[in-house]
Amino acid sequence: MQKEEVTEHLGKVVKILLIIGIVAALFLFGPAIKKGLLNLVYKSMQADIRISPTTIEEWARPDAVEVFSAELIECGFEPIGDFTINQSSRVKIRAFMHQDHNIYAMIYDKYHTPALLDFYSFYEDGRSVRYSTAKNPHKGKPDNKIIWYIEEPLSIQEIVDKMVARRPEGILLPVSAEAFPTSLERDMEEISLWESGEFMQ
Repeated sequence: MQKEEVTEHLGKVVKILLIIGIVAALFLFGPAIKKGLLNLVYKSMQADIRISPTTIEEWARPDAVEVFSAELIECGFEPIGDFTINQSSRVKIRAFMHQDHNIYAMIYDKYHTPALLDFYSFYEDGRSVRYSTAKNPHKGKPDNKIIWYIEEPLSIQEIVDKMVARRPEGILLPVSAEAFPTSLERDMEEISLWESGEFMQ
């Protein structure tokens, strides 16, 4: 066999081995690669969620905000400050924290609707529990994100007591003014990413 023939033969063998190697790699790592690529696609569909301090000059329901704020403070919550989501003038948040129960409370003035209340607890393992006075949209959610909708008249103290009693066991992340924006951003981004994945399937 001449040198050229040997070289050509070896080239074909190398190509065959490369193809076999690629097929084997796809077979072994295909699901992980697919998941990684899909996550990149989902993330590219999402705008970065940023919770930024702001000065709120006008609320749609200033009377409700003041009443809720006073009741939250009376129930042991401490004010954190006023925030907005992605610098939107249409989503305003007044945040509070209850350090004894590791609960964040938020008064929302969202899209000029009457003030809404949300209560959050976050876990070390990524789970979260949320009580909300928003209307139940009957949408799906990730398994590690528990959302309860308040559909009966309850005082803030009754909501807190119910939340503490119903929360699953686990190590809760301590609340703080510094941790609030990051905790809420991460939770909202994880839910948004999950929703994008469900939409793409």
